[in-house]
Amino acid sequence: MRGQRENLPETGKLIRIRDLKDDKLDFSLDLSSVGDSELSRPFIYCISESCLLLAMRLKILKPTLFEFKGESIYKGHDIMSFKVNESTTDIAYLINELHADYVQEQLDSMRRGVAMPFIRKEDLLDVVIKFPSLGEQKAKVEGLKQAYIQAKEDKLKLEKELLGIKDDTFKEFASIKHTFRQYLGALKSNVTGTRKFLTKNEGKAISLNDIYSVKLNQTLADHLLSMDETIASLSKLLNVDSFNTIDNNVEILNLSELINGAHIRFHTDNIKFEFKVDEFSFNNGEEDLPPLIEINIEDFLRMFSNIVSNAITHGFKNSDGNIIRSSISYDDINEKCVLEVSNNGMPMPEKFTFQHLTTRGEKTTDSKGTGIGGADIKDIVIKNKGSFEIIKDATSIFQLLIKSVSQLLNNLAYEI
Repeated sequence: MRGQRENLPETGKLIRIRDLKDDKLDFSLDLSSVGDSELSRPFIYCISESCLLLAMRLKILKPTLFEFKGESIYKGHDIMSFKVNESTTDIAYLINELHADYVQEQLDSMRRGVAMPFIRKEDLLDVVIKFPSLGEQKAKVEGLKQAYIQAKEDKLKLEKELLGIKDDTFKEFASIKHTFRQYLGALKSNVTGTRKFLTKNEGKAISLNDIYSVKLNQTLADHLLSMDETIASLSKLLNVDSFNTIDNNVEILNLSELINGAHIRFHTDNIKFEFKVDEFSFNNGEEDLPPLIEINIEDFLRMFSNIVSNAITHGFKNSDGNIIRSSISYDDINEKCVLEVSNNGMPMPEKFTFQHLTTRGEKTTDSKGTGIGGADIKDIVIKNKGSFEIIKDATSIFQLLIKSVSQLLNNLAYEI
């Protein structure tokens, strides 16, 4: 099929060799991926009926089926078009045979040119192709499809097994990447703060005991130690492919100290952290105890970093006036330690539920986040035998509050 050369429009779907398919099963021309081009160059032909397209240049024919549905295509002389007699030929069978080794060997012996190999139409028409009955052709194609699909499935399964990649591993990797990005952001913020501190004190004698941040009541030594701890956390993440392989030893830790450390680690210039401790005392018969919890410190920092990240991504739309408030209290009736973290950012959409928040990959329509943070918070809390909930308070400037509850443990520590 040569096509029409007269009365061509100024622009149209000009098919190039790169637009043709090199696939035994997915061989239909995808017009949606072809933009309009000027049709001013010579030897352009208009094709207005279904046909088989073959590349005459390069080392493969790239047999591609064009199905005419009212929109014409245009081609140059480096692509030939053929009408297939479907009363004797199954198109899928023909395309598969054009990919066969015995056909490729014939083509290789006929091609001319070195830098830009090509095949002449006369030589192409001399290629011998095996043609059984139409029924046998269709049967062979169906068998090829099943074999192809099975081979793809086996290959994918083998790759997953070889790499140790299963669904849980994919989730773990996504969470590790998510946490790493948060820690890296905290480190970058701390480095920026260090640069500002040095610039401010340029020419002055600097001591590790100098106050680095009045707001955080932090010395330069404390600041550098916090950066060192963030680097240590990053190092642990780089050496694992699962959070289960991180040192998960739990310790009895002071919750107030943990929160202060988290505020320092994830502090940025655009966020003000507030910390409130309600009247908190638990008497074990001899002395009042501080708010103690039993947890792995990396778990706590991951949980807190996700809370901060969610506030930044979803709540804070302004560059200033952003507040994250942490508070701890003791529930005498239920004997529980309670950690509450709230922010004064935009409220969560009404239709976005607790289940949405804690489902991996779920996020609000205008979110730039990954939908991982809420699921990680839930996993960490459940792992440490606790629970948490979301409280929306439209009457307060702190409209969103994450409340984590810790159970009393052995009259000594509280377990998130």
